[in-house]
Amino acid sequence: MFIVHDVPGRLRVKLEKLKNNPLRLDKVRQMLSIEGVHRVKANAMTGSIVIEYDKLSVQPHEFITILHD
Repeated sequence: MFIVHDVPGRLRVKLEKLKNNPLRLDKVRQMLSIEGVHRVKANAMTGSIVIEYDKLSVQPHEFITILHD
């Protein structure tokens, strides 16, 4: 996993394990359904995930912890 970019309120990461794996991608979307997350956009072809969140209620390191599991 690596962070493509991180700006307050928006985080994009790439996870090779999600590439061409829509079932795992759906599981990750569910895991990211936490308070403070406004939207999760994912692309199974590239393994890219964009998380739009409330920067006052959640921090990017929380997503990294979730995605490492």
